[in-house]
Amino acid sequence: MIGLTKTATVHATLILTLAAAFCAAGDDNALSLTCTRASHRYRIEETAEFLVQSPQPGATVEVKFCRVAQEPLVQFVTVTPARVSFALQKPGFICCWAKRKDGEGPKLSVGAAFEPERLRPSLPPPDDYDQFWDNAFKELEAIPADYEKRPLAKGIYAVSCNTVNGKRQYGFLRLPEGPGPYPLRVMVGGGEAYFTEATALAGGTPTSSATLFIHLPPYRPAARDGKEHHTKWLEEHNLRRFIFENIDKEPRDLYFYPCILGGCRLIDLAVKEPSIDRARVSYSGASHGGGFGVFFAAFSPHIKAAFCGVPNFGNLSGCTEGRPIGISDGPFHQHWQKLRYFDAAYCARRITVPIFMSVGFIDGAVAPDSVYTIYNELRGPKFMFDKVNYGHGGGPSEYQPVYKAWLENVLK
Repeated sequence: MIGLTKTATVHATLILTLAAAFCAAGDDNALSLTCTRASHRYRIEETAEFLVQSPQPGATVEVKFCRVAQEPLVQFVTVTPARVSFALQKPGFICCWAKRKDGEGPKLSVGAAFEPERLRPSLPPPDDYDQFWDNAFKELEAIPADYEKRPLAKGIYAVSCNTVNGKRQYGFLRLPEGPGPYPLRVMVGGGEAYFTEATALAGGTPTSSATLFIHLPPYRPAARDGKEHHTKWLEEHNLRRFIFENIDKEPRDLYFYPCILGGCRLIDLAVKEPSIDRARVSYSGASHGGGFGVFFAAFSPHIKAAFCGVPNFGNLSGCTEGRPIGISDGPFHQHWQKLRYFDAAYCARRITVPIFMSVGFIDGAVAPDSVYTIYNELRGPKFMFDKVNYGHGGGPSEYQPVYKAWLENVLK
């Protein structure tokens, strides 16, 4: 979506310029760092240029260029005002990082893209990739669903079903009263991807649309205080994150396997509600939830459109050629071979429904290279929102209104 990308770029650049002017007026130690090209986009044969300035010329500044979330490629010291530049010889993103040498003030970072539409997975999928997933869903079909739908309030239910590996998949379903038909929005959270009963109850009785919240961690959701409950579960299982469960075992033992299959089964069960309009089932999630949006759009026939913000889990074999991968946590880098079965870029090849995706040019949690690797494999209508001067979270003021409007209108 070229128009959206240009709008986001201009707006974000304006914010950074105004912020730098404000700092310059009130802080003699403040720095500003800007890309000299408003789009922050370059061809591979070009050189990206950045301007480092300070209110008082002559400030000594440390500058680094790096692939986002990786070790510096180049680092040096210069004096403001300075024009610094870097050329990337292959598709991808670089980050310019600047900080005063005396340690005063914040560290600043600005990104630039070099033909990101040319990014592709570092390795092909495993030879048995399709067979792996065909067998996975056959395994799921052989297990009774044992669907539980427990009322919490008017139109609001705690739901669960059996999935593989002896586990249950949990979630919450909000259903308006009446015959409908009502659109259904499927959601997975970011971070540790847990929901609580309080989440489902927020907003009162549902009226015009239905929502399915899929809770990924392998325990029954808490009534409230989800963070405390989740932390306690992690401590009891000696885990830093629940996604590391069984990380040293076989692919089908990894956390992805029961969650993807269980989530698809919960979607299957939800759309059987007579009031649901099966033609208007959409998905919304970011980060962890963005990655699972790719999984569900690939494997569930019910998802007709999806917003996948800064999606995790792309190009998980990228470490074989020194490329950033779609998750920053160390243990995944050590197990890239088994993780290839869960690479969102391979899943994207199965997707033909409309997808709205976003990317942060300076995202240190989910590298922008990995996001575009997923995006470029999509086979249907697709739109990318470039959050040019932003990292993993946040975005220009038009970001949320634009993707929310897209979700509301894409299936009308």
